[in-house]
Amino acid sequence: MVRPGHTRIDRWRLAASDRAASRTGRRDRRDRSGAHRPPGPPSGAAARRRGRHARGARGVAAPRPRRLLPQPRRSSAPWRTARGSSSAGPPRGRRHGDSDDVRGTGRRVGRAAHLTSVPRLRFGVIGAAWIADRAVLPALRAAHNADAVAIASRSPNRAAAMAKRHDVARVHPTYDALLEDETVDAVYIALVNSLHLPWTLRALEAGKHVLCEKPLGVDASEVRQMARAASSFGLTLMEAFMYRFHPRMRALRESADYVRFLNASFGFALHDSGNPRLRVELGGGALLDVGCYTLDAARWFCGEPDAVSAVARVGAVDISVAAALHFPGGAEATVWASLDSPEHQELVLVTGDKIVRIEQPFTAWHDPDDPYQLMVEAFSQSVLDGSPAPLSLDDSTATARLMDRVRGSWTAISESATR
Repeated sequence: MVRPGHTRIDRWRLAASDRAASRTGRRDRRDRSGAHRPPGPPSGAAARRRGRHARGARGVAAPRPRRLLPQPRRSSAPWRTARGSSSAGPPRGRRHGDSDDVRGTGRRVGRAAHLTSVPRLRFGVIGAAWIADRAVLPALRAAHNADAVAIASRSPNRAAAMAKRHDVARVHPTYDALLEDETVDAVYIALVNSLHLPWTLRALEAGKHVLCEKPLGVDASEVRQMARAASSFGLTLMEAFMYRFHPRMRALRESADYVRFLNASFGFALHDSGNPRLRVELGGGALLDVGCYTLDAARWFCGEPDAVSAVARVGAVDISVAAALHFPGGAEATVWASLDSPEHQELVLVTGDKIVRIEQPFTAWHDPDDPYQLMVEAFSQSVLDGSPAPLSLDDSTATARLMDRVRGSWTAISESATR
């Protein structure tokens, strides 16, 4: 009760106490009357009604709600975890067998274990050729586990335009500058054939994984040299035979138990005498440019041939090549490649009593299943997992060796003699 002698603070405290007591009294009266009382067990009739509702029409008891499990905490690793973000990236440039202590646990792991924490492999593209613009950069942009973060070219304006089209963050004026870029984990080499060897070796020395345009080398000795370097540095190197990753081709390969006969052809017309494909010093010629596809397909489906014979129309480079292959099990193959013909691609297989014919088997870029994207994703996943590349260097060496055999066995027909 407030009295005349109370101070203002005393009166405020007493008024607050009276209000609290009034609220307590109201709660007590509501509890005694049953209002706002917590629900107790249902009565018998209510329980039966509730049970019928829970069991439903079939009399099956409704499942209890599942308890949500705690979500894992996100990693605090500073490496790239999403498209467009940047960070120091995974360790690179280590020698094979190097290891690090994982978060101070004392457990030592190699480089591959570090990379398993990186969800996206960051690529730099060396070269601003047509293939980089048309196929490689779109594939890297669409891949779920890779990004294109840099491009290098000796034509800066062209590279800048490509970078803008494909949302690439950095443009380097030299190939060496890209190899020094710490945000690049792997490189795609999209250069002329004669430059595959030197820049693959430079990239491996810089600690970068390499996905290189086909053919990996102009002959088997170059491929073996690159394979030794990749093994020495403990890095992944793969030849970009993207057609092998198309679901149609993989399904055909798995279903073809025994191929009795194969015919593979790939040709188109080049009329520009300055095109790198027509310059021998740049590794041009029909055999290296498109014959590598047909010969690789013959090996992929039939194995290693025991006899090879060929004929080639030769000018400054080999303009067209036709080869016949015989395999130990009795299978036969004919392959054809040309830089002076109407555009044509075809793969024909005779398996048992079936004939399978595929048009456009090697460059099916417009299919919903982009073979370049599928190849990039398979390569990237092998690097991130620390697993072997999906196309081995032994395979690439064998295809290069077969190209050497075709080149060494062909009968050359002068181009002028056919005019």
